[in-house]
Amino acid sequence: MKKVLHVNDSLQAGGAEQVFKDTMTIMEGITENYSYVSDNKRNIFSYIFSFKNFIKLLVKLYRIKPDIVHLHNFYHYLSPAILLSIFFYKSFYKLQVIYTAHDYHLICPNSGMQYYKNNERINFSNLKKEKFWFYQLDDRGWIISIMKKLQFFIAYRVLFLHKVIDTIVAPSFFMKNILSVYGIKNKIKVIRNPCSLPVEKESRVSIPCLDSLNLIFIGRLSKEKGIIELIIDLERIDFPITLHVLGDGDLLEHVQDLAKKSSHTIVMHGYKDKSYIYELSRKCHAFILPSIWYENAPLSIIEAAFWGLPIVVRNLGGMKEMAELTEVSYTYNTFEELNYIITVHLRHNLLINRVRDSIVFSKDFYRAQIKSLYDEY
Repeated sequence: MKKVLHVNDSLQAGGAEQVFKDTMTIMEGITENYSYVSDNKRNIFSYIFSFKNFIKLLVKLYRIKPDIVHLHNFYHYLSPAILLSIFFYKSFYKLQVIYTAHDYHLICPNSGMQYYKNNERINFSNLKKEKFWFYQLDDRGWIISIMKKLQFFIAYRVLFLHKVIDTIVAPSFFMKNILSVYGIKNKIKVIRNPCSLPVEKESRVSIPCLDSLNLIFIGRLSKEKGIIELIIDLERIDFPITLHVLGDGDLLEHVQDLAKKSSHTIVMHGYKDKSYIYELSRKCHAFILPSIWYENAPLSIIEAAFWGLPIVVRNLGGMKEMAELTEVSYTYNTFEELNYIITVHLRHNLLINRVRDSIVFSKDFYRAQIKSLYDEY
């Protein structure tokens, strides 16, 4: 049985952390699993290069002598210093290194592939390689932006630490393509993140949409998720809408203030478990994800489709790809397109959705794919 060391910044945060934990759980009995996570502490210097985690991971590598290191997120707290630990260990021992790419930090100091100009978020191109050195890459200001550039420059332009990775797992073809566009030469394999399939329940019945529309948003209340832009757009739609917002984050108070002033009904549910969300979804007409950054492979789209909800997403990044893996989806770029989707498609032609090929999101399929990858070396 192969020894696998799973590495991630933290245990509690978001989607990457869930995949990190799911991978260890799913591979139980097939591999001997170990984990390495940060203490969630950092300063200016450790963010750029954490000598503490460099030493600690190197010691752990020599102690357990894994056959495989499976990386997830690591640049927030662990820093790319851990790649140097792996490089030193790999110079003396046989080791396979796999990295699941949850964001874009291998190719851009801003992990969301965005820069800031006049307080506006702007996406770098996903079709051609753009230079980012002279842009502000963090909305907190130029100092944080310079820190991110230093981390990136030292790790990937001076030490070329990304070359220690044998295989990159991309949860979407969008991720695979953009990594290639920006010059990543590592082997890249597309493996969908596992999704918790819902327990079999009664079939969803289409809810008539005569007098009002019920939409559901699930995600972090943060700037990149586009929740503010969505609420502003909905104000311009002359048709009664109830927006159910599930999640928490930095923009909670801002969203609550907008909800109070809105001409529509905006219900703030906070963070809820899957059972609660499923029951709420049965009262809704469609799921909407208005993110303004390049989402990689949001599983919330697939889960909503499992619940039978039509999908409405911005025509951007991996959102479009995931939406097109379901039978009833709509994408938009402009307010006019969003207005048409809501007032014509959803209002008059409401359909029940499903995932085209649910097997590729099952834990059994994920286990088989990861095992096959582990067995390649």
